[in-house]
Amino acid sequence: YKKPSVRWLIGLYDAFGSIFRRKKAPAKVSRPQRICFIALHQIGDVVMTLPTIDAIQTMVPEAELSLIIGKGPASLLTDNRWGAKLYIFDAAWQKVVRQFSGQATNQIAAAKQRLLDRLNQINPDVVVVFHPDVVVNQLLGRTTIPHTFSFTNAGGGFWTTHPVAMPQAGHQVERDYALAQALAETFHARRPPLTRPHLETNLVTRDKVTA
Repeated sequence: YKKPSVRWLIGLYDAFGSIFRRKKAPAKVSRPQRICFIALHQIGDVVMTLPTIDAIQTMVPEAELSLIIGKGPASLLTDNRWGAKLYIFDAAWQKVVRQFSGQATNQIAAAKQRLLDRLNQINPDVVVVFHPDVVVNQLLGRTTIPHTFSFTNAGGGFWTTHPVAMPQAGHQVERDYALAQALAETFHARRPPLTRPHLETNLVTRDKVTA
């Protein structure tokens, strides 16, 4: 947030929320069977998340993976190497998404409900949210998902069971990797080394993306 007044309000919101509404993780921790990643930003940002998804898939190879993802990035990951199922979703509360999709502000409430419905359909044990998003954090607080990992920088981290502060230094790939580190600590998994973003695609997919 660029405005100091907005940052102050978000800080106040987080302070009160952490006291009165903090969501706790289950006392009993078992290996996740279904992991859902939420990546609702643009293509470049989503490409930066790939090493973290690789690391988590390596840590829990038996888990079924799914991605809730924007339309543009989804075109790149149709033939993803993790065998993850993709669910295309437009986050109408984000201004840039409304500009590209043509959705109006009066469609925001419906978009929020669609995300909740999709999460209920997937029924994951774990949700990992890339990129700080206070709306997503709030929506996760309305679910019964046992483990939710999300960055706190946009506010509302108290709605998640595992709020993670995004590192301020380093490349975006390194900062996203903080989510993999938090998951490894929670599930007592050995954390693999961080790799570079690597995108595998075929000519048909490439032509669709560049068209």
